[in-house]
Amino acid sequence: MIRSARALALTVTGADYLARIEPILAALTEADRATHHAGAELGILGIALSSSFALREVIPRLPKFLR
Repeated sequence: MIRSARALALTVTGADYLARIEPILAALTEADRATHHAGAELGILGIALSSSFALREVIPRLPKFLR
């Protein structure tokens, strides 16, 4: 990663690596969807919150959410 005061950017090597693994990650996601979750909604859930709130409120509820 290249860091500046206002942004983060991948290095040339990092961008090349990402471009090479994206098809692999997509294939893995599709294989998982096809074999384990037929008919289920899948996706990545991203949330931003403080670590103290995550530890106290979110993480204890994850097992029930994942079921």
